[in-house]
Amino acid sequence: MKTTAYLSVAALLMSGVALASFQSAHQNDQPAVVSPQSPLQKQEKKRRLEAMQKDITLAINEIRLAKNLPEVELKSNISRVAQIKAEEMLAEQYYVHKSPVHGMPDEMLRKYNVKFTVSGENIAWSGVFRSSVQEVVEGWLDFKADKENLLNPDFTKVGVGFAEDEGTRKYHWVVMMTD
Repeated sequence: MKTTAYLSVAALLMSGVALASFQSAHQNDQPAVVSPQSPLQKQEKKRRLEAMQKDITLAINEIRLAKNLPEVELKSNISRVAQIKAEEMLAEQYYVHKSPVHGMPDEMLRKYNVKFTVSGENIAWSGVFRSSVQEVVEGWLDFKADKENLLNPDFTKVGVGFAEDEGTRKYHWVVMMTD
């Protein structure tokens, strides 16, 4: 009998294990073999994530400055929450604002002790043909609610999450914004 096992993102983050895909097949009740990334792979993944976070923030701020709005500041505590959400979306294969694990974005931010009075979230899913920062941000500008989040003058802080499945070249982007 073949069953499918899902590993929780929180468990993987606590264990330091990273997977290209969080879904693994079990056969004959044998546990899946999970290999940790090498230190060099972890360092490269972290470097790419930090560059992506800076690029998304820069793109958002260019749009805001063009509209005479104040820039948003990239915050590590919000980025941590956005990263957990992006990895969860990829692992659990969903694309909605309400997390089956953490609830709505504001509930998730509170769960991870982010202080705010207003918040918003933009998410994006992309594959081979829509994978650049510019394409993702332009996509957000095409949707009224996402555009309103990007241009909300109450938002002063941003967190950026990005998860990729290197095997399928699927990407999940999450931007959480607060005051």
